[in-house]
Amino acid sequence: MKIARYLSGLTPLVVLVAMLVTLLAPVAGVAQAALTLTIVSGDNQSAFVTTPFKKLQVVVKNAEGKAVPGVVVTYTAPASGPSTSPATFTATSDAKGIASGITSAGNTVGGPYQVLASAGDQSILFHLTNVGVTLAQVAGDGQHVAVGSAFPGPLQVKVTDSAGKTVSGAVVTFTAPASGASTHPPTFTATSDAGGVASATATANRTVGGPYGVVATIGDQSATFQLTNRIEYYLNSYPYDDPLTNSTWWRDTANQNALAEHTAHEFTGTVHQVYSTSQLTVLVYSSVAGANVTAVLTANNVLLVGAGGGLAEALAAKNALSDAYSGFMGKTLRGIVLPDALTDSTWGEWLWRSWFHAGPEVTIASGSYFDAVQRTSTAEKEYLRRQIRVDAKVKVCDPNDPSNCGYLLPWGRDSFLGTGWAAQYRPTVSSYAPPSAASLITTTTVLIMDGQGVLLIPREDGAAGLLTYVSFCHIAGGSACPANAPGQPGGFSYTGHDCVMDLNDPSCWVYEDANDPIAGGIMIVGNAGAYFPNVGSIAQPPVSVEERMATLDYIRGLSPADLLMEHALPVSGAAAVSTALTDQYSALSYVRTETLKCISYGDDVDDIVATVKLPSPLAGSPYLQEFVGTVGFAVREIYHEYLGWFTGDLVELSGGLTTEEQARMLVDLAGGPNGALNFARQAATDGTVNGAKRALYVLEALRKVNPSEEANALYISALRHIAWSTTSAEVRNYLLIEAAAVERGY
Repeated sequence: MKIARYLSGLTPLVVLVAMLVTLLAPVAGVAQAALTLTIVSGDNQSAFVTTPFKKLQVVVKNAEGKAVPGVVVTYTAPASGPSTSPATFTATSDAKGIASGITSAGNTVGGPYQVLASAGDQSILFHLTNVGVTLAQVAGDGQHVAVGSAFPGPLQVKVTDSAGKTVSGAVVTFTAPASGASTHPPTFTATSDAGGVASATATANRTVGGPYGVVATIGDQSATFQLTNRIEYYLNSYPYDDPLTNSTWWRDTANQNALAEHTAHEFTGTVHQVYSTSQLTVLVYSSVAGANVTAVLTANNVLLVGAGGGLAEALAAKNALSDAYSGFMGKTLRGIVLPDALTDSTWGEWLWRSWFHAGPEVTIASGSYFDAVQRTSTAEKEYLRRQIRVDAKVKVCDPNDPSNCGYLLPWGRDSFLGTGWAAQYRPTVSSYAPPSAASLITTTTVLIMDGQGVLLIPREDGAAGLLTYVSFCHIAGGSACPANAPGQPGGFSYTGHDCVMDLNDPSCWVYEDANDPIAGGIMIVGNAGAYFPNVGSIAQPPVSVEERMATLDYIRGLSPADLLMEHALPVSGAAAVSTALTDQYSALSYVRTETLKCISYGDDVDDIVATVKLPSPLAGSPYLQEFVGTVGFAVREIYHEYLGWFTGDLVELSGGLTTEEQARMLVDLAGGPNGALNFARQAATDGTVNGAKRALYVLEALRKVNPSEEANALYISALRHIAWSTTSAEVRNYLLIEAAAVERGY
């Protein structure tokens, strides 16, 4: 009665809960106390490392000896040394009260060791042993493949026991280097089949290099495979059966492979962190199509150097930088520095402004930027014609099917291999919008971002160059870098004003020595890369060799710790930076000196081009390979920079002969069209590059006055022979585009 009265004062829900607790608690307590575990099977067994054990079975019963279903049994093996895999696992008792633990031997040989099976306060021990195996390499060693591709054959090992019998079901782990040239992923596994063979397909990552070791392991056994990641379009030299000339000539691919390897090394499509502190981060997006984009980030702001080169190129840079730096797009865009007036630096500028909701005033360029653009636009059609050949971006469509379009020169071993700085740079004109306005820099200027000083330094070499120098000196909280700190002859002065943004008011921020800034910063340079300076490009406005040398010398004098060139991976470390700058300066200086010496002797420009070569060790420098411009280009630029258009050839002064008239005279001197064709045929089929050059010289004339199918075939063959043997991507692509255009009748 008392209980009834007590319960009558509670809500129905509370009453129900109380009754359930009262009824169930004793039952649960009795069940736990009454459980017993007994081993059914699986004790005292052994298994080869990584292979399954037979089931570890226990039966769960209550105090009355009846099977108890639904009980979770936990199995626990040693955390280190010989153990199971996994070391902890569970099983639930079935209708017969049997819990069946499923596990495999770990990768460490040894035993017996104990595995504890437990449920509640009841437990029982199993005793297991991991037995060793023997591992032997079967196939797959010594392979090479293009980066990003699967190796042609599987990596195979055979697993046997001590008696030489095959072991099936064994898991072999393959481990490649964690960084650099490696496989993707760097760790993978394979299980041995009935014949004991474990076969794994390996895929090269995107880094060129090797041979590197991939170690197959099981237990205490290992076997190592040596693999190599080659450049994407590596090609062994071979006898080329030329269908156009019905001849065979030796195709030497050494220069082609060097160009492809340079492109693979320097243009990765990844973000590189150059510098990072709580106050300043500098990131470089290494473009595979277009030009690099550098992001200078402070607490609230971002400064971009370079725009990417077009819609797709800028979007790739934006996505990569956003992935690499959390909150990248949340910064305030303080500026877009155009390092020069070339399209691969400027196209895409308006996209960045739209993404950051910024006006044209954030675009920063050299004071001569618009003059350089205007100068180029006066010969726009010819520059465009040359550029589409250099960049191999001629797009054509099937006249019978306008939807079937493709590029005249596709990417590949026999065709386009980049322009030395970009894999497939083909921006669409519809995505191009040149800067309509910009903040023009005519003298060294300091931009302040959250107290971080960034120097903008105009350098006039014909390309409207604007250097960006990020000082490691941080100015914040009313303090300044010492004006005469050890090793830092320049400095900033702070006058006490609250200056956070632009340095337009000299009473606020003053750079004390614009000609000798603080050493040890980060220099960002446009229109440059890890190759011989392209001062005589066939597709860009001329660049003054004297001014380029002065710029290199100026940068070298700043002793930067990092050099970020628009068309190369970052060069880090003062010593490496000094080597790069000194090599390029010394090379231009040598070519200039030798060219002027030859000019003083009265040599013809073509003879000078054939004579002047870089000496050792400059010729072997990684910063002077002729992947874009060439020494010959530089010689011609220097010659005309000093002497103008006249080469000394008196025919140039006579005038009156058109190119067609000159061509007709050459053909007549060769014995007429048939004689010229015979000469070209013999030269083109002699199997040498010089023969191809001689054939090209005559065929240029012959095709003007007496074109024929055979002349076109020989012409195409000569162009390809020369192109495939050159290192310069500009020359290669120009010649191959011309060959493709003639072949297709354009």
